[in-house]
Amino acid sequence: MESEQESQMKAGMVLNLSRFTEWPNQLKGQNSFTIVLYEAKNLKRMEAGFEKLKVQGLPVDLVNYYEGMDLQKVQILFIGEQTEDEIKITLLEEFSKYEVLTISEAEDFAENGGMVRLYKLDKKMTFDVNVGAIRASKLKMSSRVLKLAKGIIR
Repeated sequence: MESEQESQMKAGMVLNLSRFTEWPNQLKGQNSFTIVLYEAKNLKRMEAGFEKLKVQGLPVDLVNYYEGMDLQKVQILFIGEQTEDEIKITLLEEFSKYEVLTISEAEDFAENGGMVRLYKLDKKMTFDVNVGAIRASKLKMSSRVLKLAKGIIR
């Protein structure tokens, strides 16, 4: 089981990524910055910490994925690492129609069309970025973030 410290590191990484990513069209008229979790119980534990924060000037709303949700109001999809491959593929296809930053801990996530893969390396949280997937979604990630990425997939 993941420690609370590791959950906090992941939550911090998600928030930092969101602060250095631009959503050109999707934030207009939004009341909150929505992070959707799919089988990501460890981040859900951090909900109290997210409540007090703002991203892109909006309060953070951390919600579990449910069928039929309004995907146009979602900024980040975080997929838990235990999620089956078939479900990950379906979620990526479904969310690819919108400006949604997709993040997961799954080992092959960035290589298979996801945007950011988070993982622990030498007791530190790091990440790989799929710049092709980010560009295709029309999101813009800061070059400062890309320089910090351990791996870049084009």
